[in-house]
Amino acid sequence: MDVVEAFETVDSFDPAEILSLFLESDPDKWGVSTKCGAEIALLVNELKSPNTSVGALKVIDAWGKAMPGILQGSVNWLGRASECRDVDFYEAQQHLVRITIKQNMNSYSSTEYSVFYGVCFSKRCSGDDILTVFDTILGIMNNTNVIKFEKTALLSEDSGKYDATFAIAVFVFLLLGALVMVGTGLDYLIVYMRDRLIQSENSYRSSEGAINDERDPESSYLIQKGESGKRSMKIEHLPWCKFLIAFSLATNIPKLISTKSGEGSILCLNGIRVMSLGWVILGHTMYYLLKLQPGVAMYWNNFFYSFSYFQRFNYQVIGNATLSVDSFFVLSAFLLTYLTLKKMKKADGHIKAKFWILFYVRRYIRLTPAMALIILFTIGIWKVLGNDSVPRWQPGINQVDGCEKAWWANLLYVNNLYTSNFCLGWTWYLANDFQFFAISPVLVYYMYKQPKIGFAATASLTILSALSNFIVSYVNNYPPSSSSRMINVHAKEHYNSDGVFINLYIKPWNRFCSYGVGMLFGFMVFKSPPKFKGLSLYFVALGWVMFWGVSIAVLYGTYGVATGHFPSRFMSAVYNCFSRPAWSCCICWLIWACMYGYAGFINSFLSMRIWIPLSRLTYMTYLVHILVIQYLYMTADSTFNFSSTTYAVQFVANAVLSYAFAFICVLLLESPVVGIEKLLIG
Repeated sequence: MDVVEAFETVDSFDPAEILSLFLESDPDKWGVSTKCGAEIALLVNELKSPNTSVGALKVIDAWGKAMPGILQGSVNWLGRASECRDVDFYEAQQHLVRITIKQNMNSYSSTEYSVFYGVCFSKRCSGDDILTVFDTILGIMNNTNVIKFEKTALLSEDSGKYDATFAIAVFVFLLLGALVMVGTGLDYLIVYMRDRLIQSENSYRSSEGAINDERDPESSYLIQKGESGKRSMKIEHLPWCKFLIAFSLATNIPKLISTKSGEGSILCLNGIRVMSLGWVILGHTMYYLLKLQPGVAMYWNNFFYSFSYFQRFNYQVIGNATLSVDSFFVLSAFLLTYLTLKKMKKADGHIKAKFWILFYVRRYIRLTPAMALIILFTIGIWKVLGNDSVPRWQPGINQVDGCEKAWWANLLYVNNLYTSNFCLGWTWYLANDFQFFAISPVLVYYMYKQPKIGFAATASLTILSALSNFIVSYVNNYPPSSSSRMINVHAKEHYNSDGVFINLYIKPWNRFCSYGVGMLFGFMVFKSPPKFKGLSLYFVALGWVMFWGVSIAVLYGTYGVATGHFPSRFMSAVYNCFSRPAWSCCICWLIWACMYGYAGFINSFLSMRIWIPLSRLTYMTYLVHILVIQYLYMTADSTFNFSSTTYAVQFVANAVLSYAFAFICVLLLESPVVGIEKLLIG
């Protein structure tokens, strides 16, 4: 009988009945403005009329309706914002009323959850008016012992402002676009003129038809020969011309999409890099679907049921997608250590101070302009892209507010230490990577000059970092994975999740362990012979067995959380201590096996040429992918049923659109910066 009563209460969420109940209540207790009350009365009277207008029906039709699957979490009754905007009965606006419901399951237990209910009200009704209507109605409807309506809140569209920041952002993007157009036109013009002049010079003959030793005066003035004998336009060597051509699409697109690699390149790194970024996007596709934050976590209409997917064995790969970041740490550290040691060897260890100064300058120039561009895009343009869409468009709370307050922390790469406000919160990785990069010269220097000291110092820091994970995890009773609450909602009953992201996940002293493993690996490869030939099959087989065993243990080590067999505080701390260094060692083995010919078809796959252009886009794609994901989620006018198929489709859409947007941004700024850097520094 209680279940029947509960569903009858839910069915009572009919918009016409709600408004009628409100009008039938004591007018002296309405508490709404006179204008809003008049609009509500006008609508109800029109609905009761035998000749109800289509406009009035659209108002009611735009309201949210209870949907099947409530017990699976179908509690996002968003309505249809586009229909509400199309109403001609009066000027209307869609809102979301968040109703907190306490449901008594039996005599001993209850559960609390929120329903997001889309409502279409006249714009003459303020937010307080709408909440007053619902507080009045829910008070009348609270006549059951099964369901109690505890409180309400209102979510209205957070329209971005067309302010000075918007104007500056538009100006910057238009300026970059203009530079690209001018640079491209100049590039084509120079190529055209150079070809014509060279052709003219080649065909310049005397009136008798013999080749004249003198050059065409016009081409002599405009053309010059380089040391290699290659002819070029003199104008090409002017600084202002080089600056503009750095923006040329004719120059940058071929470089960007080229599948050629430099001499001595380790091709498998491209595949690992692209696969790791895909894993990042895969994890964030899920994370932002389930994140309990206004505007984002309203995408699925079987919200509770979607959590059950994490209790499946194969979905642990998604729950532990955070390990993809450790793969990036390993790649970054390995390349830095290995390539720097090779340069030091080439210079016989005599590295001038200028090298180390440019070591930092180049890194900052390569990373920071792209970061600054995306921050400006976020606080200036992204915030208005979803205006006049749906009430869950909430750019302020999701990104803009934090970036307006903490943009400087990102540009100084301290946003993993300054955590009062987050700007592009996922860029904590870049802060860590830059900080590790900053201390690396000391370690690399000693690796070359005094290898035992350099190796021991790096190994010690790596071990201390791993121990830091154990201590922080154990003291705070943190779960074995930062995604534990998504893997199993009951994890909060066993672990403390407060501060996991800030205290454990993003701090440099906890994350250096993966970077340190990469540095040690780079050192060992540098010290290794050029080729390992004739290794026993036993050794190679043992390496691959350990690779698969350790990687599977790390990936699926949290399956106990999914099944309700929660590890103890000590075992959770042990997992947090060893999982990331162990995964990093697996990535190192994979690179080593590919480099020395012991990876077979795996190396063939990871070394495919198609990964090369995609790998050039990884940095910008990482910067923009969550902006793409949140825009898609927050502007959708309807909800979807979660399934493996819809999840896969959403992932593909997120990945493709992120790469597409990144491609544009790379051509606007990142590629030109590389050219300008060479112009300034060489």
